Amino acid sequence: MLVPSLPMRNFNRNGSTTTTAPTGFVPAMHGAGRRAARWIVQLLLLQLVLWACVPEWRGSLSLWNFSLPLPGRTGGQEPPLPEHGNQFVIDLANELWFAADDMLTAGAFMGDEGWAGRGESPATLGAVGINMRNAAEALLFADWWTVSGELEVAGASGEFYFDEEDFLAITGVLPEEDFETWNGEEAAEADGSSAARAALQRMSESMTGLAERVGAKSVAGQALIRTAENWRRAVRLLQGLEADEKAE
Repeated sequence: MLVPSLPMRNFNRNGSTTTTAPTGFVPAMHGAGRRAARWIVQLLLLQLVLWACVPEWRGSLSLWNFSLPLPGRTGGQEPPLPEHGNQFVIDLANELWFAADDMLTAGAFMGDEGWAGRGESPATLGAVGINMRNAAEALLFADWWTVSGELEVAGASGEFYFDEEDFLAITGVLPEEDFETWNGEEAAEADGSSAARAALQRMSESMTGLAERVGAKSVAGQALIRTAENWRRAVRLLQGLEADEKAE
């Protein structure tokens, strides 16, 4: 959008002044543009600090290669590569990872847009998102004992939007051992399977409701909708089904 340029006042040598009429139009930067610019500057500054203070990270940090959360997958980020070959665990971990990553995106944009002062809690999304993503990465890294701990911490910090019992219910479907052979059929028949699926469904509905409150077409709203969808896909995996209904 273009807005009129402002009149200019000229000071003459004899002490008088003259005013020049507007000569054209200049681009107007809207709130979204300003926010995006702030994000870019902040990310560049953060990478500069990390590059200067953590020498061992310099090989993996580029001042010109950063991901800005935008609609769609969050800046092109992907889960880390798994360190085992159990495809069921990998699929479940990926669904949980993408859900958590989008939750972090939603929390960041909601915080920037002032939702903390409008009855919402972006900080809760950030805290839960970090723990859920850590749990997903633990599944990918075969760090089985860390998974339950991260889910328990997520439950303790997520009470603004979630019930702590739901996170404990998810831990109830995890095998005590033999993650290497855990599969969808075993998950579907496990004693805690029904409770875990119901918990994920409730969590999904909570994020869908939040997306409606902040605006389903906003960046935060779209991220929350993806979080809800990934949790629904995880429910299907725990039923022993394909994550994508269309694949059946």
